[in-house]
Amino acid sequence: MKILQIVTQGEHGGAQVYVKTSSTALVAKGYDVYVATGIQSTSKDQWLFEELSTQGFKSSQLRIVQ
Repeated sequence: MKILQIVTQGEHGGAQVYVKTSSTALVAKGYDVYVATGIQSTSKDQWLFEELSTQGFKSSQLRIVQ
């Protein structure tokens, strides 16, 4: 099963900690987990992806044009 978790920003906060914790737990149970955030305009917005990368998650960027 593939799971996509979406959070508005990647900065350090309660929602981001939850996404990190639950994503790591879901991967340990064998799920394919993807995480998406809104635009990362400052270095603070990188916190979630930096944390997930230490857990073996790979990162890529998706650009949505309106």
